[in-house]
Amino acid sequence: MAYVSAVTASHADLPGLFRRTVEQVRFNLAVRRERARLRTELNTYSDRELADMGLSRADIEGIVARHVG
Repeated sequence: MAYVSAVTASHADLPGLFRRTVEQVRFNLAVRRERARLRTELNTYSDRELADMGLSRADIEGIVARHVG
């Protein structure tokens, strides 16, 4: 009969796991804030200004998704 042992995080690694989790949450929040900032900035431009840049309002979400994160 074969026995399978499960590999789990040891209690000694819990501080490292917690630190990495907090860092990931901070990173995700920073990305979210930057996306909101860029979205807000692009929405302040008039349709004419966006067209001068070769953009339309429909392009904003795609730009935000591609350029942040």
